[in-house]
Amino acid sequence: MNSFSGRKLLALGGFLLLLSEPAAAQTPASLPVRGQVTDAAATAPLPGAIVRWLEDQSGATNTDAGGIFSILRPARGASHRLIIQALGYRPDTVIVGATEQSFVRIALRRSAELGEVRVEERAPSYSGLTPTNTQVITSRDLTKSACCNLAESFETNAAVEVSTTDAVSGAKQIQLLGLDGAYSLLTVDNLPALRGLATPYRLSYLAGPWIESIDIIKGMGSVVNGYEGMAGQVNVRLQDPAKTDRLLFNAYVNDLGKFDLNLNLSAPVSKKLSTALLLHSDHLSRRVDRNKDGFLDLPLATQYNVFNKWKYQSGNGIVSELGLGALRETRQGGQVGFREEAGNPYYGTSLATDRYTGYSKTSYTWPGRPYQSLGLMLTATDHAFDSQYGRRTYDGRQRTGLATLLFQSVLGNTAHTYRVGLSYLHDNYREVLLQPDYASAPSETPAQRYQRENRIRQERVPGAFAEYTYQNARNLTVVGGLRLDRHNLYGWFLTPRLNIKYDATKNTVLRLAGGSGFRTANPIAENTGMLVSSRDFVVSNNLRPEQAWNVGAVLPNTSPCLAGPLPS
Repeated sequence: MNSFSGRKLLALGGFLLLLSEPAAAQTPASLPVRGQVTDAAATAPLPGAIVRWLEDQSGATNTDAGGIFSILRPARGASHRLIIQALGYRPDTVIVGATEQSFVRIALRRSAELGEVRVEERAPSYSGLTPTNTQVITSRDLTKSACCNLAESFETNAAVEVSTTDAVSGAKQIQLLGLDGAYSLLTVDNLPALRGLATPYRLSYLAGPWIESIDIIKGMGSVVNGYEGMAGQVNVRLQDPAKTDRLLFNAYVNDLGKFDLNLNLSAPVSKKLSTALLLHSDHLSRRVDRNKDGFLDLPLATQYNVFNKWKYQSGNGIVSELGLGALRETRQGGQVGFREEAGNPYYGTSLATDRYTGYSKTSYTWPGRPYQSLGLMLTATDHAFDSQYGRRTYDGRQRTGLATLLFQSVLGNTAHTYRVGLSYLHDNYREVLLQPDYASAPSETPAQRYQRENRIRQERVPGAFAEYTYQNARNLTVVGGLRLDRHNLYGWFLTPRLNIKYDATKNTVLRLAGGSGFRTANPIAENTGMLVSSRDFVVSNNLRPEQAWNVGAVLPNTSPCLAGPLPS
């Protein structure tokens, strides 16, 4: 009996030992820690928070959609520190004891707003994306020099040459492909502007701080912008009311007594409407003659210029822009002793210009179809000036109205896009050139004299255009356009244009361009520098518009090789 009782005791002890091992595995020190992380302000679960031990960072975990987490305890230690982190919240630390089994709740407080992160890189000057040979001058490039106006914005750029056409009046013009500025189309926010009688001094009508960027296109551009622009196009983008600085003040003074003042103001009127007010004034009153030749080195000039721009974004596909501008400028050049008074014996020139302009652009984009839109663009300009060149008087006034209706969509998919539209241009020119010393023929009648001294012209040009773009998203882009315009004085004009871009390699872009264009010349306004001479101006009454073809190619690491344009 004693032997049997001993065996029973041994069996009972082994059984109890086996039961004790599972019980030891479930002690509080070996149980995982569970809990929930919440937002202290919103008292809501905080998913995605990081939970880890300070002593053992290898076993981190994340909270689920309900803010719940479960994490194993470290192997050793009586108590451990649990760290909880979440983006946008202040991190917190909780001490968890070795025997604690309760459910842990942690409420994180929100941190201050994250600071702004800006990633900047200098964009390439020449665009490799556009089918045309395009160079972009950004606002950063404009800070390289004291850009008081558009003419000085090209001083550090080799793509455009700026020349002085008249040293007495200080008129400047741009040159593209070696041709005068009259053969280049100047647009503001992709709308034709500063053309016709404004050509001689148009580069001084846009202040440098107003400009956001400048696009320079060599060769034929799009038919959407009109039939002019035989040598290229310069598009000036003004400051965007929704993106520009709220306040910008710029002042410039030099030792010649010239000063420029610029003030840009912008404000959001509402979530959908914003506006920008652009102010500019420059003045030069000091008579400077450093070479002692008796003539002013720089003409005296005073300009007051204001432009107000509005932008509306509805959020449901409608975007609208409205711009209104006014300018007053006076210039005086010639001999140092010249004054604008009767009986003054010195030679001089004077010019007074008043200019008023306005435009509107409205577009509607179909919901769910970002490639399909309808746009209406309207512009109106009243440009008038009175000028004196010695005993000659040259006055002029131009009233222009332009309307363009444009529709854009795709053919099947976005690899095939097209644009079609209608346009109407109305130009009213009136020029008066009085030449007291003109040697008129003895048989000239008063009617013939009036016709010689007064040039009155009205142009009404309705037109239609279509443009097709093919892009295979790999290496080929083809843009073909066609315009048909009916000029009330010169009849029908057909304007075809084609641009092809082929990406031969990753860093090699080949471009081909060709097309035609036409323009009506303004011989007096485009040659005001000759009015300072003693020659008589004789302008034919039967002038025809200039027509030109421009064909060429752009190869890598070479300048544009363009055969044209060839005006006729």
